[in-house]
Amino acid sequence: MISPEQAAFNYPNPPREGLPGFFTIAQDGEPRCVIVHGADAPGPVQAAASQLAQYLHLVTGARFRVSDDSASMPDGMGAIHVGETAVSAGEPLDLPDVRYGDDVLPNVHGYVIRTPDPRTLTIRGRTTEAVRYGVIALLERYAGVRQFWLGRPGSLGDVIPSRPTLRVPEVEWRDWPYFISRSMSMHPLLPGGGNALDFFRRGGTLPCSENYYRLMPPEKYGETHPEYFPLIGETRRVPPPSSYSSRWQPCVSNPEVVQVMADAVLAYFRDNPDALGMNVSVNDGHGDCTCAGCRAMDAPGADYSRRTGMSDRYVKFTNQVAEKVAREFPSKMIVFLAYSATRQPPTTVQLHPNILPVLTVSSTFDAWDQWMPSGARRMGLYLHHNGKSHFVLPKLDTRQVARRIRYLVASGRARVLYKEMHLHWPVSGSVAYVTSRLAWDPRRDVDELLDEYYAGLYGPAGAAMREHHDAIEAGYERWLREQGVPHWFAPDASATTHAGSSEQFRVLNPEEAARAAAALARATATPGLDDRQQERLALVQAMFRLQALGVRRYWTDVRLATEPVHSEVDAKRVVADARDVVAVSRAMRAYIETTLEQPPLDRYELFRQNRPLTISYHSMKTGEPGPDSVAAIHAGVRAAADYLREAFGTERAGDWWRAQRKDESEPLLLTAFESGEDRARGIEPANLLTDPGYEEVGAKLAPDERDLDADVALDPGHIGGLHIWHADRTPFRVALTRSEPRSGDWSLMLEHLVRARLGRSVPAEPGARYRAGLWIRHNDAPGKYVVVISAAMPDGGLPTPLVTMPVPERPDQWQEIATDVVAPAEARRMNVQLLIDSQAQDARCWVDDFFLGKYPER
Repeated sequence: MISPEQAAFNYPNPPREGLPGFFTIAQDGEPRCVIVHGADAPGPVQAAASQLAQYLHLVTGARFRVSDDSASMPDGMGAIHVGETAVSAGEPLDLPDVRYGDDVLPNVHGYVIRTPDPRTLTIRGRTTEAVRYGVIALLERYAGVRQFWLGRPGSLGDVIPSRPTLRVPEVEWRDWPYFISRSMSMHPLLPGGGNALDFFRRGGTLPCSENYYRLMPPEKYGETHPEYFPLIGETRRVPPPSSYSSRWQPCVSNPEVVQVMADAVLAYFRDNPDALGMNVSVNDGHGDCTCAGCRAMDAPGADYSRRTGMSDRYVKFTNQVAEKVAREFPSKMIVFLAYSATRQPPTTVQLHPNILPVLTVSSTFDAWDQWMPSGARRMGLYLHHNGKSHFVLPKLDTRQVARRIRYLVASGRARVLYKEMHLHWPVSGSVAYVTSRLAWDPRRDVDELLDEYYAGLYGPAGAAMREHHDAIEAGYERWLREQGVPHWFAPDASATTHAGSSEQFRVLNPEEAARAAAALARATATPGLDDRQQERLALVQAMFRLQALGVRRYWTDVRLATEPVHSEVDAKRVVADARDVVAVSRAMRAYIETTLEQPPLDRYELFRQNRPLTISYHSMKTGEPGPDSVAAIHAGVRAAADYLREAFGTERAGDWWRAQRKDESEPLLLTAFESGEDRARGIEPANLLTDPGYEEVGAKLAPDERDLDADVALDPGHIGGLHIWHADRTPFRVALTRSEPRSGDWSLMLEHLVRARLGRSVPAEPGARYRAGLWIRHNDAPGKYVVVISAAMPDGGLPTPLVTMPVPERPDQWQEIATDVVAPAEARRMNVQLLIDSQAQDARCWVDDFFLGKYPER
C-alpha cells in the first residue's frame, strides 16, 4: 500500500513566488486594476470575471470595472486578464498533460496564474472550467476568501476577510487536480441561493449517470423496432415515449442495438470533439431482457433474483460499442456504470481498454479489489453521502472518504470520483469541504482541512466546534467498525445504510451525543463571536437539538426491546422508558412547530426536503412514536409483566400494572399497561386465525414436502396470503416441511425469494386491543425479514402500518416476533405480515404459528 505522495502522478509544483506586493489589486479601498476578458470569451469566462469583481469588492471595498479587451485601459491601472485576451494569449501556456504512470490524459482542468509585469496578472487554462478554477485559486490564496457552504457571493457560508489594500506577489503558478473528473451533487443552504462560483471545484468531465434510455430513446425506436427492447415473459416490453422511470434495459444481444448505441456515441463525439469520454450505462431499475440471446451472454450460474452474474452480458455489449467507437475515436473513454445488475465484475470477459468502470458499491475496498483484474486501465468510484431527503442524523464520513480516496490512488487506476452529496447544511458541510480538497489533491491532511473549516466558520469557537464534529464522527467510526464489511485496509459500508429507519441514530450513542452537545454548548458560550459566527452556530444548534431527540428516543427503544427485566427496579425502568419515548415524540413535534419552522430558521431548508419515510422529519412532526417505538414499548412491557408474574404472583403483579395505568392518559401507554396487566394476570387472547401453524393444509398436501413451482399459481386455499415477486425463470421454493416445525408437524419454508409478503388477517373491531405476531427461523445466508402489523382502512389503499419489527439476525433459532396493538377507529381488518426481501440463492426461512387475537373487553 503506497501513500498518495508516492503515486505515479505528475503532481504540480507549488507556486513560484518572487517579489512581494508585485501586483496591486486595491489600495486603501480604491481599485488599482481592472478585470478583463476576451471580446469573444464564452459566457462562463465572462461570468467568472464578474464574480471575481464581486468577491474582490467584498474583500477590499473597491469596485472593479469589468470589460472586454477591446476597451481602452485606464491610465495607471493594472489588469487581471481572465481567460484568453489579446495580452494573455501571447504568453506560453506550458501546461503539461496529466500522467498516471504511462497513462497520459489531457490536462483539462489545469490553470496558470502569472504576473509577467507589475501591471499584468493573467489567469488561463485550456477550458472554461480551468479558468474558473484559476479565479478561485487567486481568491483563496491571495485574497483569503473561503466558501464552506454553497451560496452566492457573501452568503452565510462565505468567509471573506477585510483587506482594503490587497497585493499579489510576483508569481508563476501551475496547478491541476488528481482526479480528471470530480462530481458532487449539492444544493445550497438557502432555496434559490445557487452557487455563483464553484469553490468546491467540481469538474464532471466524464458523465457517470444511467443513459441507455437517452442513447436509444423509446420515442424514436419503440414503434418501429420493438425487438430492440426487453423480452419480459413472452412479450417485448416497449416503454412509453421519453421513458426513464419505467425501468427497462435494451435487448443487448441484438446487433442492431449495438449499432444504434454506437452511432449515438459517435454523434456525440463529433459534436463535442474536446470531450474526454461518454457514458454507456444501464438504466436505473430492473427490466432486463430475458430472451435466449441475452441470457446466453450471462455468466454461468447467474442469479436473476439478485441480478448477479449479469455484468457479463452488459460488458460484452459495451465492448462491442467501444470497439466501433474506437475505430474513429481511439482515445475516447466509455464510462461503464457498475451499478445494479452490473455492480459485480464480469467473470467470462475482459473490458475493452477504453472502458472505464465507475463502481457504485456499499463496500469500496472489496469492490475495487474485485474489479482490478477486469482489464480496466482506469476506474472510478460513485459514492453516496446520506442525503438530506433520507436522513435526520447524517453520517460524518470524512475520514472514511479519505481512506477510500487514498486506497483508490494507491491502485494507480483512479480517474473519476462522483459523490451524491445532498447535504444537511450546515451539519455535514465539512464532508463536502474535505472531499472536494482531497479530490483535487489526495495528499492533503484531513485534520488540517477540518481545522481550517471550523476555524474559518466559527472563529474563536472553532476548537469547540471541531470537538463537536469529532464526537459525531467518532460515533460514525464506531458504527462502521460494528456494521461495515471487513477488509484488511479498513471496514467499509455505504452511508445510505438505514435510510428512513430509526437505525440511522445508531451512529451516535448517548455518551457520544452528550459529548457533542457539551462541545456545542461551549462553542455557543464563546465570547467574542461576531454576528455571522453566531448565526452559523445557531443553525447547527437548532438542527442538533432535533437530532439529539432522535438519538434519545432510539436508544430508549433499544433498551426497551433488548434489556432483560430481573427486578422491580428494572420493571419501573421499563415504565419510565415507555413514558420517555412518548414524551420525546411530543417534544419533537413541539420543537419543529415552535422553533424550526418559525422565523428566522424557517427561511433555511434544514430538514425540509426530508422525504416522508418511516423515520423522517415528517414522521417526527406528527409527534407520535414510530412503529418501531411502539414495538419496543410493548416488548419491554411484556418482559416486565413476565418477571412480575413470576416474582409477585398473578394478583399482585396485575395490581402493580393497574397502579401504573391508573392516572395514565396517553392512549399508547394506556394500551401497553393494560396488556401488561392482562399478561401479568395470565390473561391471553385466543388466536382468531384458522390453521395458524399449517397443520391442516400440511395434512392435505402430504407427502412430507411439496414444492410449489414458480410457474404454478399458488392456491390461496393451500398457502393463503402469500404474494411473490420474482425474476422471470428464477428458481425459488415454497414448501411445507415436517423437518423444521416450531410446533406441531409442519412449518412453511421459503427459499430464494426476491420479494415476498406472507400474511394473515382477521376482521377488525375498532378500538379493540390485539395480540399479533408469528414465529420465524432463518439460516445464515443473506436475506431481509421484517414483521409488520397493519390495519386495512375503508379507502381500499395499502394497509396502514401500526408496528414494524425487523427480525434480529439470529441464524437457526426460532424467534417469536409479536406485539400488542389497538385497531384504529376506521380499521376494517387487522393484518400480521412477514416481508421477505433479497434472499440469496441458499437463503431459507421457516415460518410457523401465526397469531392474531383480541383481548377480552374490560
